[in-house]
Parts: sequence; C-alpha cells; structure tokens
Amino acid sequence: MAREIKAVQCPKCGSTQKIEIREHYYKCTSCDTEYFLDNDDVTITHNVNYNTVGAPQPISKKPLAVIGILFLAMFILTMIIWGLAGSSDSSSSAFTMPELETEYSWRDHDEVAFTDKDGNPILLIFGQREIRTGDDESKTGRYAVFYDMLSGKEIKNLQVKDIPVITSERFDFQLFQNGDIYLIANSAQLFKVNKTKMTLEPVTNLSKEHPELEAGIADFEFTNQNYGNGIKVLTNDGKGYTYYPIANKVYNQAQIRKIENALEERDPNAKTRTFFDFSIQSTDFPEQKIQLFKWKQKDNLGGPNEWPYFERSTWYDGNVLREKAFRGSGDVVISYEDFTPDRLYFSPEMLYSDDDYVLISVNATPSKNAKTSLQCLDAKTAKILFTATFDDTTFYSETVVRLKNGFVVFSPSKAMVLNMEGKVVNQLDI
Repeated sequence: MAREIKAVQCPKCGSTQKIEIREHYYKCTSCDTEYFLDNDDVTITHNVNYNTVGAPQPISKKPLAVIGILFLAMFILTMIIWGLAGSSDSSSSAFTMPELETEYSWRDHDEVAFTDKDGNPILLIFGQREIRTGDDESKTGRYAVFYDMLSGKEIKNLQVKDIPVITSERFDFQLFQNGDIYLIANSAQLFKVNKTKMTLEPVTNLSKEHPELEAGIADFEFTNQNYGNGIKVLTNDGKGYTYYPIANKVYNQAQIRKIENALEERDPNAKTRTFFDFSIQSTDFPEQKIQLFKWKQKDNLGGPNEWPYFERSTWYDGNVLREKAFRGSGDVVISYEDFTPDRLYFSPEMLYSDDDYVLISVNATPSKNAKTSLQCLDAKTAKILFTATFDDTTFYSETVVRLKNGFVVFSPSKAMVLNMEGKVVNQLDI
C-alpha cells in the first residue's frame, strides 16, 4: 500500500520543531508537548506537559488596549485641570464657586446731585448702607457714595465712622445758589462736599472765625432756602444764630429781620434777580385760580432774604377797602406779572428756575388720583418745552440740577437724568 508523505506538526501549537524521544514518540521544542504517531498515521495522540520554566504563553492584546485607554484618559483629565487652574486669576481652586456680587440697600439717607468738571451728572448718597448679598458684614455702615449718573457705576465710596449714633438718624443735604453743597449729619456735624476730590470735609472752624459762636455749636439746621442760603446754629450756651456760608456772616434773629425788612441795608453789590412761584389759594377769593407769578427783587448774595407770598386778598386802608396781589414783604418786590394768565394749574409745585428755564410739577386734573407730570417752560416766553409723565411718581423734590442739555430730577424712589425733550436718559434707584 502506498504511503503519503505528511509534515508532523505539534497538535498543541502547530510547530514542526520536535525531538524524537523513542520510536514514533516526539516532544515539541516550542511548548514541551509530547505526542506519538499511531500506525498508518491515522491518529496523533498528545500529552500536554506544563513546564513553569518553559517558553511563556502569548499574552492577550485586549487587556493591554483597555489599560492603555485608561492611562490616556487620566492623562487628558490631568492636563485639563492644570489648564483651568493656570488660566484662573484667582489663587483658589479651579472648581471654587464664584462669589456673589455684593449689593446694598439704603436706610436713613439723603441724596444730592452736581456736575463734574466735564459737565457730567454725579449722584451723591449719604446714609446707612446695609449689605444685601454677600457675606462681609463689615461693609455695612454709614457711607458717602458717588455715582456716575450716565453709566450708573459707583465712582467712589467713603465710610464715615466718627458720627455719633442716635436712635432716629437724619442726614440732610443742601445745595446753595453758588453750587456749594453742605451736609448736616444728625444735627450735630456739618460737612462741605468737595466736588472735585469727591470727599466730605468737616466744617470745624466756625467757633474760631466768629466770636458769637465761641461757646461751641450744639446743633445745626438748614434754613428754608426762600429766606437765604443759611444754616441755623444753636450754641452750647443756648443762643441761636444763622450762619450764611456764601457771605461768611453770622447774624442773630433781630439782625436778620432788620436786613430782610430794609431793602437799603442789603449788600450794595446785590443784583436784581428774577424769581418764579405759584400763588396760594386765596381766602378772600376762594374761586381765584392758582397763578404762576414772575417777579424781580434784589438778591442778597445768599444772605438773609424775604420771600413774597402771592395771594389775592383785600385790606382796609382807613375806611377804603383795597385789594392786593401778594402778602408778606411786598417792599422787596420791584415788579411782578402773571406769567401764564391763560393756563390752569392743579396741585402745582415750583421745582427750579433760572434765566432760561422754569421746571414745575403739575397734575393733569383736580382729581386726587390724577398723575403728576413734569413740565418745562421757557423762562422768557412761557412756551411749554416738554411735559413728561412717569407711572410711579406722585411728587418731585425741589433739589433739581440743571445740565447742559437737561436736568437731574428726584422722585421719591429714583434719581433721573432727563434730556430737553423730557425723555429719561438714565435713572438710579435711591
């Protein structure tokens, strides 16, 4: 019978490398498997023999791939963390939650506006500023804060700690006709606002400059500005005076009345000024409509002043019943006129006037629920330049500041920058 030649391979690993142990018995030199050949090469029987010091078994590639992927992922994550930490401006961890922006609320405060050297409106608020968001309670206290009214951004803040604390605190600003601004804090301290440096400067030299005040000052209080740009002072010995910063004069009450009533004793350099105000409801003529009067009188340069009250009334000159348009110090009035004779006014208030403009507030109807509007008039022709109405406003403050192309106006809750069309350029909550 013919034989077929075949290659003898290891039944375990397939290698043909072997050594013959005895006749028809072989050992694979690759994996140490022993096997033998049956007759006619019909069957190959193998005996697996594991040798711990023999050739190593091949390692599966799948576990190596998994391990490699894990190492690569850890490397990428590490690089991302280092990148975040390096790009942060803070020294804290890249995963630190950002701090909330600190916000404040105001209590027992007052506000005033002025213009900087470039004519931009600046808002100054002084009072108790309390932290609303954030966690730094040390930021609560009395502050003077200056704001850019066009951008709404805080320019500067000053914490004032040397004002005695009282149960009911009060802070009052007063804007004088020459542009100076004073602050009275709790009736006990007087400050002047340095508008250039945006600081508060204590006024402490009055007792030295004015002998009348040498006992020291116990209290301060602003006078009604219709009667001059003055500050009432009570000395420590119980005497009352009024200090007029523009003229740098101090008068007692008797001296003030004499100056108010005697036109010839006014400052010889005083100028004739034009004023505007509304008449008051007449007692003698209750049906008389409210009128807007324009008049001229001498201005005592911020010193003692007298203010006429326009009211149609009657009086007896001997046995003759006469009628007059005003009461009070009529002798200081040089001339007067009804500025807008054909108009009706309901609950009007005079807010501001100068040689160019008159700014008033007025209700549209006599109804108690009528909205209050702002109205700007030409001071020479009485022409209405604009009328503006805002939903949340019931009255306006007399602390108005004129700008190059508009006004700063205060409502109970807002400070508003208006243009000459009566439109709000910007507003700040106060």
